[in-house]
Amino acid sequence: MFRIRTATAKDAQILARLHGEIFPEDAWTKDWFASRLKQKRMNFLVAEDEGRPVGLSALSIVADEAEILTIGLLSEQRGKGWGGRLLHDALRLPVSHFFLEVAADNQAAISMYKSAGFQEAGLRRAYYKAGTDAIVMVRSQPDP
Repeated sequence: MFRIRTATAKDAQILARLHGEIFPEDAWTKDWFASRLKQKRMNFLVAEDEGRPVGLSALSIVADEAEILTIGLLSEQRGKGWGGRLLHDALRLPVSHFFLEVAADNQAAISMYKSAGFQEAGLRRAYYKAGTDAIVMVRSQPDP
């Protein structure tokens, strides 16, 4: 059974391992996760399949905005709609605006974000370590 839960301080190692497997060229460390899991402005989710961690999301919240720092799933878990579920759960935060950067060559992620109401707002040249450009995307929450 697939489920999404809020990460706790005990999940730093799990999050670091997942992030390293999903993004080996830009992996975040256990210490990075441990320090940020203590911060109230950070929001982390863990996706699990049959109790096994298979994905994560990380968001930074400042005032009335949230930056989606990362959303990712292990390669064998992609294409099942679970990335969209992680995004949907992340978008429940009570903020007015979300923004993110996504690799310009990651068409699956770009499509997922567009289907969730994100719009392209800019381009960051050679943003990623491999020299890949990033597309900046934004989404405003609908009024209640």
